[in-house]
Amino acid sequence: MAWAWTLETSSSVVFGNAMVGFLAEEVFGYDLEQASAAAHAGDGNVRALGNALMLVTFFPWVLCFVFFSLLHWSYPLDLKRLDKAGRVNHDEAPVATVATC
Repeated sequence: MAWAWTLETSSSVVFGNAMVGFLAEEVFGYDLEQASAAAHAGDGNVRALGNALMLVTFFPWVLCFVFFSLLHWSYPLDLKRLDKAGRVNHDEAPVATVATC
């Protein structure tokens, strides 16, 4: 678990910052020369940075939601498969239940 957290955090630090800059400049038209001008003159830059931040944060969270949602389907099946193989210690294994309406 610690390795997964370390990999997630370090990759987001390295790739996230670079992707915001790249997307803002190359895709959404952030003008670096205009950024040094007055704050009110950079409305296009504000929109470009906002769009880049939205892409870099929103879509990875959507992917996480989709993949973690799949765990709700696959985890009970994996427990049943391990139980049939006799590799589940029922004293230590968490109980997977499916709520019914």
